[in-house]
Amino acid sequence: MNKITCHIITIGDEILYGHILDTNSKWLSQKIIDLGITVSKKTSIGDNNSDINYNIKKSISNYNLTIITGGLGPTNDDITKNCLNNIFDGDLVYDKKTFNHIKKIFKERNFNFTQKNKDQALVPNNCKVLFNQFGTAPGMAFEKNKNILISLPGVPFEMKSLFENGCINLIKKKFTLPFIYHRMIKTVGIGESWLSDKISNWENNLDKDLSLAYLPSIGRVKLRLTGKGDDISKLKVKVKKEEKLNRDRSEEIISFLEIEDIKDTPVGKLPYGLQKKVELGRALATDSSIILLDEPMAGMNVEEKRDMCRFILKVNDELGTTMVLIEHDMGVVMDISDRVVVLDYGKVIGDGTPDEIMANKKVIDAYLGVEH
Repeated sequence: MNKITCHIITIGDEILYGHILDTNSKWLSQKIIDLGITVSKKTSIGDNNSDINYNIKKSISNYNLTIITGGLGPTNDDITKNCLNNIFDGDLVYDKKTFNHIKKIFKERNFNFTQKNKDQALVPNNCKVLFNQFGTAPGMAFEKNKNILISLPGVPFEMKSLFENGCINLIKKKFTLPFIYHRMIKTVGIGESWLSDKISNWENNLDKDLSLAYLPSIGRVKLRLTGKGDDISKLKVKVKKEEKLNRDRSEEIISFLEIEDIKDTPVGKLPYGLQKKVELGRALATDSSIILLDEPMAGMNVEEKRDMCRFILKVNDELGTTMVLIEHDMGVVMDISDRVVVLDYGKVIGDGTPDEIMANKKVIDAYLGVEH
């Protein structure tokens, strides 16, 4: 299936000057991608005749779909419609439905129906008119060399209504669109670049119909696995197969830590001891040869401490991972450590086996609170 490409052009000096935020192209991108169309380019240009003409002519020659927003109002700087009329070699004519709609709006509001308002109903005679039920500027659709250009008002709620109620069906009739299937994999506690390095082999060997997107935010990275093709059943099988390859490692860790019964529970709703165990699982997921735990026993009751000690020893014994603890619970330290380093005000005062540390006078003095 051939890739269908789209270029989104937003028009308006107010966008370039930073007076308003361009939310139209963001919203359109999401909708267009959901249709299975590739958004190849986004451009913002001012209300300038030469810029509008240049970008539109270039776009309709290079992209299957061009969507324009803005420049359709009644003021002198709204020149998009005239540019389109010249580009597509049309003649401006009044659209009766739009004219009556605008006239009704002005009558209901007791406003003067001026010539500029009437002229908003003018459209090129060779376009498909997209009726705007929420405003006075109609949308327009043109076709050239099997490519489509759609022009929409810049007012966001008008643009959204026109796109959803008129443009989607038009696009579906014009193009043979692929099926799209998404699955989301959520990761936490690992940066985007580090995550990319860890899964590079898997990512590089994805099926040709699949793609991976990284969606980072504070403290987490979502992986969006997308399948695109002409058979939705096959896509679902492919996507779920790849998702399972990554989830298998998580399931192994969940089983190792014996937390199968809580795997579908949000971490924030778990008791504190189990939250700590989940943190240990996240550390294991990095496949590191050394894991540093900072105060792993803090805030735990006796039973939770015993459980955490058991799994720290299990990780060391069965996985061969070196476990380094910064811990003030001396009972825990002495029970599970092979080697202990003791610091007092940042200075090493002891380094040896638990038995050696317990016999070390400096350590005894420091931890009995002997005056310095």
